[in-house]
This record gives sequence, C-alpha cells and structure tokens, in this order.
Amino acid sequence: MYLCITRDDLVRAGTSRANLALFDTFSTRGVWEGKWTRLHAVWLAVGAPSLGQWLRALKLIPGADLRDVDLRRTDLRRADLTLADLRRADLREADLSDTSMAGADLRGSILGSAIMRRTNLSAQLIGASTAGLAVKKAHVRRADLRGAVLTGADLNLADLRRADLREADLTDAYMAGADLRDALMGRARLSADLSGADMSGAVLRDAHLRRAILLRTVLRGADLSFADLHHADLREADLSDAILSGANLRGAILRGAVLRRTRLSADLLGADLTGAVLRDAHLDRAMMRRALLTSTDLRNARLHLADLRRADLTGADLSADLSGADLRRANLVGACLRSADLTGADLRRADLFGADLTDADLTSSSLYRANLRGTTMSEEQRAYARSEGALVEDAAAA
Repeated sequence: MYLCITRDDLVRAGTSRANLALFDTFSTRGVWEGKWTRLHAVWLAVGAPSLGQWLRALKLIPGADLRDVDLRRTDLRRADLTLADLRRADLREADLSDTSMAGADLRGSILGSAIMRRTNLSAQLIGASTAGLAVKKAHVRRADLRGAVLTGADLNLADLRRADLREADLTDAYMAGADLRDALMGRARLSADLSGADMSGAVLRDAHLRRAILLRTVLRGADLSFADLHHADLREADLSDAILSGANLRGAILRGAVLRRTRLSADLLGADLTGAVLRDAHLDRAMMRRALLTSTDLRNARLHLADLRRADLTGADLSADLSGADLRRANLVGACLRSADLTGADLRRADLFGADLTDADLTSSSLYRANLRGTTMSEEQRAYARSEGALVEDAAAA
C-alpha cells in the first residue's frame, strides 16, 4: 500500500507537539511517502504507539497487517496493536504486557506461553491456540474466544466481562479472581481454578466443570443448566438465584455455599452441602440420594418430590415443602421440621430421633419403622405415626 502523510495534515488535525516532533524525525521536509510495509506497522506499534493511534484515528494509516508473521519471543510491551490483523501469527512466548489489542484479529494465531499482563484483548481469538498463555490482570472484555484453546492459561484477575467463551477449552487454567460477569460459556471446558472469580449472570449451559475449583466463587444469577459439576469444589460459593436445572452435581462439595432462591432440579447424588444456605431454593425433583446436608439451612425451600434417600440431614432446618419427597432411610436426627409440609412424603425407616415436628403436616406420609423416639410432636401426630408403624415410644408431646 502506498501512503503520503504530510505535516500539514497532522497540524490541521490537532496532533500534539510530541507527535509532530516524532513525525519530523522520519519525514523529509514535512512529508512521508512510500510503500507501507509490515515493518513500518511493527515499528510504529512498538516505537511510537501514541502516534500510531493518532494516524489510525485520522485514517491516514491502516491497522497493522501481521498475518502469518513469526513474532516468537518478541518484546511487544506497551505496543499499540489496535485493529491489527494477526491471523495465524506466531506469538509464542511474546511479551504483550500493557499492549492494546482491541479489535485485533487473532484467529488461528499461536499464543502459547505468551505474556499478556494488563493487556487489552477485546479481540477475536476464534480457534486460537493459547496453551500456557499468561493473561494475568488482562482486559479481555467482550473478547470473542469461541473455541479458543486456553489450556493451562494464567487468567488470574483477568477482566473477561461479557467475553464469548463458548466451547473454549480452559482445562487446568488459572482464573482465580477473574471477572466473568455475563460471559457466555456454554459448552466450555472449565476444569480449572476459578476460586474467588465473579461469574454473576454468566451463561454456562452444558459447561464442563468436572472437578473445577470454585471456592468462594460468585455465581449469582448464573445459568448452569445441564452443566457438569461432578466433584466440583463449590465451598462457600454464592449461587443465589442461579439456575442449575439438569446440572450434574454428583460428589460436588458445597459446604457453606449460599443457594438462596436457586433453581436446583439437579443430580446431587453424594454431594456435600454441609452448612449450606438453601433458603427459598427450588429443589423440586432434585436427586439428592446420600447427599450430606448436615446443618443445612433449607427454610422455605421447595423439595417437592425430591429424592433424599439415605441423605444425611442431621441438624438441618427443614421448615420447607417436602411434599411427596422420598426420605427413606434418611438421617434426620435433631432436624427442625417445624411447619414442614410432609404430605405424601416417604419416611420409611428414616431416623428422626430428637427432631422437631411441631405443626408439621404428616398427612398421607409413610412412616413405617421410622424412628421418632425423642421427637417433639403433638398427640395427634404421635397417634398417626403409631398407626403407620413408626417407633414413637419415647416421643415427647409438643
């Protein structure tokens, strides 16, 4: 491409004195003209980024064309690569710290082990290979990362708000403290460290989060429908208002997690929810066999037709809707079931020793061989329990 840039053009456009002085160093009598090459683009991006931004804003130069260029181990710190075409470029081990890459096209590029601290990466990375990428504290807002391979990438504290990470592979990535609010992550592979990350409102439908570390992660209002969270670590995570319909949480650890108003018609077989806050949660038809729910707060939760067979609910607050729930052989020792709706619930062989059934509705519930010794209940409840074959000899009147 042939270009002609004059000093008068820059003066009329209000270019700063510093940029005019820089222009004077390589122009001849106030004029620069010639063929615009990739070398010029790289020099300007690295040596004079502010002038490059100005010239590009005036549409006097195009965005850098660096397609298929070998930039391995290149020092590109603080460079201006805004709108650059870096398709299929090799940037392995390049240092792109503090570089602006807004609008750059990195499709098919190789970014393995590149360093991108505080980099503005609102770019297209569709299908890019980025294994081992270091993007700590990078600005990646609204970036198109669909299908990107980010295995082992360092994304700690990265700003990924509204980024499109659908079908991206983030296996073993480090994303502690990353901001993923409203990001699109459907079908992404996220078996990664997301401790403390903010994923509020993120779309994670069908996402692969097996064994992911989500310690204290904020997932308020996130859509995790049909996500695979098998054995994920969600200790003290905030899942308030999240959607977990159809999600696989088998063996997941949710100790101390907050799930207020969460929709959780999910598979929680063997999940650890010890001390979790599930107030007002939607758990209708949830599969929670053998789940650990010790001291869990389930006040006002909906557990209609939930499968809680052999679940450990010791000391849990179950002042909730348990109508039709399957609680066979469940451990409810010391549980609070005050005003609970247990109509049609199956409590056969459940252990309710020391539980509080004050004002609980036991209509049509099955209590054969249920242990109600030491349970707080009314005479009417005791009579019904006896008629159902429950063990109530030592029950105390409410």
